[in-house]
Parts: sequence; structure tokens; C-alpha cells
Amino acid sequence: MLSGPPESPGPLAGPLTLTPFKPMPATFTPGQTYKMLWVGDADAVTLCKVLKRTAKFVTLDVEGFGVQRVAVKPCSNGEICSPLGRYSMAPCLMAHRLVD
Repeated sequence: MLSGPPESPGPLAGPLTLTPFKPMPATFTPGQTYKMLWVGDADAVTLCKVLKRTAKFVTLDVEGFGVQRVAVKPCSNGEICSPLGRYSMAPCLMAHRLVD
């Protein structure tokens, strides 16, 4: 009788498990237009066009508010930014809200 650790099964032993598909998170792309939603009015939509993009900042042309340069933060759905500031009812711009 052998005394030692039991032999481990090979890499293909046992049932196969599939990992769920994880799509790439959405990012802000220069030249694309995104819609910004307002907290107080679900029907209010403001369009924002990306003029320039760096690793940490995005420059936007916000409809009715002019050009804004804001920091980009990671989010569960991709990237997010707040072109009009960070206050309780501030609208937010998310990269997955691309205008078709």
C-alpha cells in the first residue's frame, strides 16, 4: 500500500462549467453623442457630444450649457461623469446611453 497524498485528477476531470459572458464596459468615444438624464423629470433628455477624451477626463459639448471638461469615473455599466456638477439632483451622463 502506498502512503502519500492521493493523486489529483487531471484538469478535465469532473463536470465542465461555463463562465458567464461579460460584455466590455461602455466607454466615452470622441465624436459620439450620449443622452444625459435628469433626476427630477424622466422625460427631460440633454444631448452631450464628446469632443475630446483622455484617460481620466472627457470634454463634452452639452446642449444648452456649452463645453464642459469633467472627470470620468468607472461604474458597473461602464463610465460615468457629471458635466453639470455633483449635487443631489444633478444629472449624470453614462457611457452606455449612446444615441443611435
